[in-house]
Amino acid sequence: MKKFNFDLRHLKALIAVIDTGSFSAAAEQLSQTQSAVSQLVSNIENNLNTQLLDRSKRPIRPTLAGHELYEFGAKFIAESKRAEERIHALDNHQMMRLRVGMIDSLVNVIGLDLFQFLEPRVNHVSLVTGLAPSLLEKLKLGDLDIILTMNHLEPSRNITITPILTEKYLAIMPKSWPEQSLKSLCNNEHYISYTSASPTGSQTLDWFKWRKLNPATRFETSRADTVLELIDAGLGWTLATPVFLAHNMAMLDNIQVMPLPEPGLSRSLAIATRGHELESFSLLLADEMKSIIAKKFEGFLPESWKLL
Repeated sequence: MKKFNFDLRHLKALIAVIDTGSFSAAAEQLSQTQSAVSQLVSNIENNLNTQLLDRSKRPIRPTLAGHELYEFGAKFIAESKRAEERIHALDNHQMMRLRVGMIDSLVNVIGLDLFQFLEPRVNHVSLVTGLAPSLLEKLKLGDLDIILTMNHLEPSRNITITPILTEKYLAIMPKSWPEQSLKSLCNNEHYISYTSASPTGSQTLDWFKWRKLNPATRFETSRADTVLELIDAGLGWTLATPVFLAHNMAMLDNIQVMPLPEPGLSRSLAIATRGHELESFSLLLADEMKSIIAKKFEGFLPESWKLL
């Protein structure tokens, strides 16, 4: 098989011609002569022994092969630019940009602290929030660089997991309710559930099934702060972790907490990245996030709620 013999200049010329629809416009965009751009494109076609452009049409259109190379070239150029930016940033001990995904239950708790941590280390930070499955998909597709999520992920060669901490679930209910067993809560009180589409929802509901309990679900929501507001209003009970409760520390005086029967239930929070990208940075960030969360509970967290 004949070896490819073209570089970024050739790909940029082809992409410019397809984007603008003419050699003259592409030449102007690239600040080159029209003959130089034409020669670059011809070199690729000769090298591949394939026609990439339909020059009989105006504007010029790509052939099927040209369209395929256009898609590949656009991605390749974008990745090359990203690599160049990262290398320059590393020389300056700063990342050019970081696209962060964070599960909803963490945003209100550590979102501001995360930005303060990243501010001196990253030139441009973007934050996307949502449910863990959608964030993981964005990470796999390359739309995010790093996500802070629940560690519910299946082992994968393409995803690296850096643990932050593990915390126990607790039964949370209004302080005005009489003290009662977990079974009594399931049989007699309205349960406020996390949506089953979320890892938290599926994890807690699966745990109830394993314990052969069937709580009477009255409300279902994907947001931790909404769950806590409903409990604060006396409308039901739920399972929650200390980090969930950090959404509204003021409500701690209005709730009562009951540990779950052993072996209980816990969730792990973690950082996920693609492959070994940002591996050392993830370790640094995990330590910082653990420290931030611990400080949030300083003076508020009873001994029985301690993070694992």
